[in-house]
Amino acid sequence: DYVAMDIKASPDKYARLTGMVNIDLGRINRSIEILLCANISYEFRTTVVRNWITTEDVVNISEWIKGSQKYVLQQFNPRICISQDLIGSPPYPKEVMLEMQNISRQRINEVYLRGI
Repeated sequence: DYVAMDIKASPDKYARLTGMVNIDLGRINRSIEILLCANISYEFRTTVVRNWITTEDVVNISEWIKGSQKYVLQQFNPRICISQDLIGSPPYPKEVMLEMQNISRQRINEVYLRGI
């Protein structure tokens, strides 16, 4: 009844941030297209990790999924992180998350913040 698709990074950073050297963005693009045309409730979501996902990345991701039903920017929570590499990365301040939300709303009607 509902689909949630993680968008891990902007297209230009996807391979590096997912650790997959030969990632097939075509398959991700196809999944995005399927959801954009689907007759089902869905959301795209990105966990916003400071120093990994920037405001510019959020702009690029929002453009990538432009016209979607719903986009959720999830605040990174270092307390529940399984990667030691990320633990030293503090969450973005609320003001930065609100700025990212406003930028995304230029391309997507419903943009929510989660974990703020």
